[in-house]
Amino acid sequence: MPNTTTLILPAISRWLTSVIFVGFLVFPELAAAKAELLQHSVEVEGHPMALWEKRASKPKGTILLLHGKTWSALPDFDLQVTGENLSFMDGLVEKGYTVYALDSRGYGGTPRDHTGWLTPDRAAQDATAILNWIKSRNGIASHLFGWSYGSMVAQLVVQRLPDLVSSVTLFGYPYYQGRFASTERPEYPAEAPAKENTAHNAASDFITPGSISDELQRRCLLIRCGSILRICINGRHWILRG
Repeated sequence: MPNTTTLILPAISRWLTSVIFVGFLVFPELAAAKAELLQHSVEVEGHPMALWEKRASKPKGTILLLHGKTWSALPDFDLQVTGENLSFMDGLVEKGYTVYALDSRGYGGTPRDHTGWLTPDRAAQDATAILNWIKSRNGIASHLFGWSYGSMVAQLVVQRLPDLVSSVTLFGYPYYQGRFASTERPEYPAEAPAKENTAHNAASDFITPGSISDELQRRCLLIRCGSILRICINGRHWILRG
């Protein structure tokens, strides 16, 4: 099973770890009024990146969320289902934080680039550019939160630039005992392969009976089955650099 790892900088990491049922997180105390969802298009080396924002009225900090390999930012962090409080972004705003969620290349509102690939290096460079963009707006370093594949991207960001963030939280980090990263750099085909997703593959995320409602699972299946599943990540590329 994946582990949850937090590299602690200031106290925000302790609170984030305590509410870390992310993705399908329930905040029963949420008020009825929710923050407006804002969309930004931020160019990174000429490529438009979709960045989603929800603002706290008097923010005590900012947080950038990085999604995993399966879902884009909004299904992961701001899924809205009538009668259920599931949005992680809404929960963070309720706690007083302005929160951003980034769609990686080929996910959600961000198109694939001309290569068709999303490598770890590219994902880390994009996240770094977005962190700098946020800091240019508010003048302070953000907290960085990565889920699953996003946690590896977050780790790569802070290994290279540890002073860029106020804290980093790695949730659902895909570490398995006995698995080691290769030192070989992979060769990518000229054209990135892609295949249509299926309901069977989408349903594989929901393995714990009763963990989510039938309506939520239906919504998630519709989101995932309506997408193209890109084969664009090679684990051998994860060479940790100090």
